Amino acid sequence: MPPRSSSLLLALAILLCIPGSVLNAEEEASNGLILLRGKATPVVWQDGDTLTFVKGPLKGKTGRLVGYNTLESYGPVHRWGEWSGQELLGLAMEARKAAASSEWSCTKQKGRDSYGRLLIDCPDARAALLKTGLAHVFAYEGEPAPNDLALQTSARMDSRGIWRKGRPETIISNVSADNSGRVFLRVVNSRSGKTEVRHQRGDYSICDEICEGPSVSGSCMLFVPYEQRYRASAPCLQ
Repeated sequence: MPPRSSSLLLALAILLCIPGSVLNAEEEASNGLILLRGKATPVVWQDGDTLTFVKGPLKGKTGRLVGYNTLESYGPVHRWGEWSGQELLGLAMEARKAAASSEWSCTKQKGRDSYGRLLIDCPDARAALLKTGLAHVFAYEGEPAPNDLALQTSARMDSRGIWRKGRPETIISNVSADNSGRVFLRVVNSRSGKTEVRHQRGDYSICDEICEGPSVSGSCMLFVPYEQRYRASAPCLQ
């Protein structure tokens, strides 16, 4: 091998041994970046509206993006219109991929959601996912932004994303059980974006399907307790 090539290889080997010249392992483990107060921050997207910080002062903390909701990615738990649960799961994964595809400018808000997650506002991410029909407006508290509703209405009318095989008036975004075992739903009005909690009567078993509204304008979701969602221990998730 010519001496010049040997010198180049030696220089490259020395460079790779310098800590600052290699990618941080935490950054390699992330699948996206957000600009938090203008600073690029590596994150992992669990789905299109939930992320975990992998570096910086918020490392290890999970954030919930405000103003919109994407479908659950832990299994084929949603169903409405002509969609199958597996098809809607595919759209949930598309939303996750779309969220991870860009560097969104975000701000951290005060407070936490009911799961203790930080509240993060990423307006451009919200607009992009609503526009493509990969999310729906989710006004947990207060009124939704008129522009968000306009983007959702356009996606609904054009049958984009989750609206392509059905346009439910109500979407079940979560089915959970309280400490007494009583099942409750969080239901979203897909025209106003407002949410409400409804308690269900009767006994439910894991993987039972619970529906809200008429078959032509309602939606259904499988009941999977929170602690079993990400371990895939429920039969309907395997």
